[in-house]
Amino acid sequence: MNRLQLCPDFSLRPGAFAQKALLLLLAFAAPGMKAQAHWNILGPAGGDARSFAAVPGHPNHLYLGAINSWIYESTNGGASWRRLAKLDDADDLILDHIVVDRANPSTLFVAAWKLDRTGGGLWVSRDAGRSWSAIEALRGQSVRALAQTPAAHGRRSVRPPAAKSMRLSRWQLIPWTRM
Repeated sequence: MNRLQLCPDFSLRPGAFAQKALLLLLAFAAPGMKAQAHWNILGPAGGDARSFAAVPGHPNHLYLGAINSWIYESTNGGASWRRLAKLDDADDLILDHIVVDRANPSTLFVAAWKLDRTGGGLWVSRDAGRSWSAIEALRGQSVRALAQTPAAHGRRSVRPPAAKSMRLSRWQLIPWTRM
C-alpha cells in the first residue's frame, strides 16, 4: 500500500526564496495597510441620495433626489449642493427618479413614493425646479420609475410605467393606448 506524504517545499529555486519572503512580508504587513483609494463626500448633508439627473449639454448641472422629500441642485459637478425644493411636507417621500426634458431643460419631472404606506406621485417643474406641481391623476400613487421617450412627429412623452395606465404626452396626462 502506498502512502501519500506531504512535505513543504523548502527548495531554493531561483526566485523561490524572494517570492516566499514577499508573501510572508505581505501577510504580516497587510492588516496595517490603509486602503489606497481615497473617497470624497460630494453630496449634500442629510438624507440618502436616491436619484440623479444631469442637464443635457451641461454635465456639471446636476439634480439629486433624496429619501427625505428634498431635491438638491449642483451647478459645479457636485462640488457643492443647495436645497432646491421639498416636494412633500413629511420627510418620507422617496424621490426615486428625475427626468430633465431634453428639449426644454427647464422642465423637470420627479417620480416618488412613500415608504411603508400608500402615497407618492409625479411632480413637474417648468422653471428649473423653483416651483413644483403634482400631476393630479397620479397623486397618491407609488411612481417608482420614469422614462422620456424620443421625440416622434413633434411629440414627446414621459411615461411612468403602469401607473394607472396613464402617460404624459405633450406634458398632459392621457390614457395609454395598448399596442
